[in-house]
Amino acid sequence: MASHAGVPTSGLVSWRDLSTLRRWGLLMLVSAGSSIIFYIPYLRWVFPDQMMDALGINNQQIGILMSAYAVTAMICYVPSGILADKVRMRTLSWVGYIATAVLLYVYALLPSFGVLMVLMIGLGVTTILIWWGTRLKLVRLLFDESEYPSRIGWSYLFFALGGLLVGNVIATLLLNHTGTDTAGHQAFLRYLLLSVATIILVMGVLAFLFIPRFDNEFDPNAKRLSLSEFVAALKNPAVVWASLTMFFVYFIHTSITYTTQWLQIGAIGVGAVMIANIGNVRSYGMGVFSGPIAGAITKRVGSTSKVVMGGFALAVVGLLTFVLLPWNTSMAVPFIVLTLALGFVCTGVFYVTTGQLTEARVPTQTFGAAAGIVSLVGFLPDTFRDIWFGRMIDQANLADGGNTGDAFRTIWWIVIAACVLGAFCAFMVLRIARKQSKARAELASGEHGDVVGASASTGA
Repeated sequence: MASHAGVPTSGLVSWRDLSTLRRWGLLMLVSAGSSIIFYIPYLRWVFPDQMMDALGINNQQIGILMSAYAVTAMICYVPSGILADKVRMRTLSWVGYIATAVLLYVYALLPSFGVLMVLMIGLGVTTILIWWGTRLKLVRLLFDESEYPSRIGWSYLFFALGGLLVGNVIATLLLNHTGTDTAGHQAFLRYLLLSVATIILVMGVLAFLFIPRFDNEFDPNAKRLSLSEFVAALKNPAVVWASLTMFFVYFIHTSITYTTQWLQIGAIGVGAVMIANIGNVRSYGMGVFSGPIAGAITKRVGSTSKVVMGGFALAVVGLLTFVLLPWNTSMAVPFIVLTLALGFVCTGVFYVTTGQLTEARVPTQTFGAAAGIVSLVGFLPDTFRDIWFGRMIDQANLADGGNTGDAFRTIWWIVIAACVLGAFCAFMVLRIARKQSKARAELASGEHGDVVGASASTGA
């Protein structure tokens, strides 16, 4: 490909044509954006009371809004991957950002419940169908294939920092400068929405200006509306096993959040303020460190699947400690430390698991479809986990006069079983990757032998 001053004349580039500063800047943009763009759809997890008061709705209505977004998201995961293999990353990124910003500006008007339903469905389309497939594939395109596991770890560092910026800086400042009555909650929600929308709008402009047109984003000869990439990805056994691995990784990663509720039971008795601090550190603080560290370990080991299996093994040890040690107030501090350690391990593993796709050499042309399948299968626990565990805790509470200990023991055993199943799935990906490596080595050896033989014949 001819080039001038380091820029290909065709207008298409590879990661080698981009400066280190530009590649890392784009990594920060897409990674922090992936945290900020989803902050408002999941705002109920952080500020449910303020939302209900400001919007004049109840808990059930908030649940309906969340369900509208979740159902739209589940429908859009796979199509988003297919779209990522058909449309330029630059286009999907800036359109997704700016369309989301527009919806959030409308949301800031604090409209009626009916309009909110339309907005949540719209956010499902802009954040998932349009934008979702860009993150993993763009990280893949910005660096050499061998660097992906390490860079996805750094990606989640910037993801965590984006969440800290909105959740712990902007939201905290607004809370401190707005009242606690209905008018104060309305001001808080409106200014938060305006702030987040403006940040996302700026990200959309930056995406439009700085994301290039990559030369290997998709196969230019493929049919634009064909599902062949999805079918090809689905037929790839590595994609199937990687999807199942993500299912168990995500199930375990999110189930660990029940540690904070468990620590509050009477036998252990950790206070509410301490619980809030533990939750914040586990959700955001751990991600700042665990992502890069997990990525570095993966690069050193040379296998994402090995790191995932090691993480599962550590999680089993921690969970068995929860189950087998006595539950009393003297164990509160050790259990808190272990809770944070589990959060660190599970967050780090979750952050690098998609590296299995590069470990198993999933082609770039079907990488978006593969990422969509992994997302669809991997995030399925959101559809049943909380209902399942919540019912167990409620039934134990009613049956035993407020003692929910037995429910939590059962939950930890379920998570331990999930670790074992997840480790098996990760092993299957590793097995496929090893077979592929062996086949490539044999092919290379055969080609080398042919060259040597040809040279000998010529010399004779």
